[in-house]
Amino acid sequence: MEPGALDHLTQAIALAPGDLSIHQGRLHVAINSAHTREAPKLLADSLARYTGPDATEDWLSYSQELWEMHAPDVGLEYMRVLEKRYPNDHRVAGNVGTFLLALKRDDEGLTYFRRAVALAPEDSIDNWNLGRFYGSSYFVDPRGQIFAQASEDKDELLIADFDLDQIEEVRSVWQFYRDRRPETYGKLTEL
Repeated sequence: MEPGALDHLTQAIALAPGDLSIHQGRLHVAINSAHTREAPKLLADSLARYTGPDATEDWLSYSQELWEMHAPDVGLEYMRVLEKRYPNDHRVAGNVGTFLLALKRDDEGLTYFRRAVALAPEDSIDNWNLGRFYGSSYFVDPRGQIFAQASEDKDELLIADFDLDQIEEVRSVWQFYRDRRPETYGKLTEL
């Protein structure tokens, strides 16, 4: 990136504050360069200067880039800027929760997921995030078929009976078990 690209884009924003594409270009350049950490500050500046129609979706789209760059700390800071502007947007709350989880701040993340669901109870994506927060347990037979599954939103202990005859049948047909060579596993077998 040319050293002054962000400066040039900032000057262009001053000339045309309602042109969303310039704001987007500046955020994109910052996020995809050595200036990633500046994205939250640049977003705050854009939110203060932008005079065009609502662009919530556009601002939110950059959270995906930050996620894909494995920059959850910057992503969280970015979403906090959006949270100040859009405190009642369930998508913002859900994204804050996602970045908090990535930073191993699970309790805070769950609080944001609950808030996202409360803000938009009809939104299936937010309900999915909350409902699957802890995952679910299940048992799979040797052919990959799920034969017992716990619910995704309740505390449960899952107990199931395995068909030992089916396991033996699959082992005899597929031969993976018969042809294994544990002597080649080395130190792994000492664990």
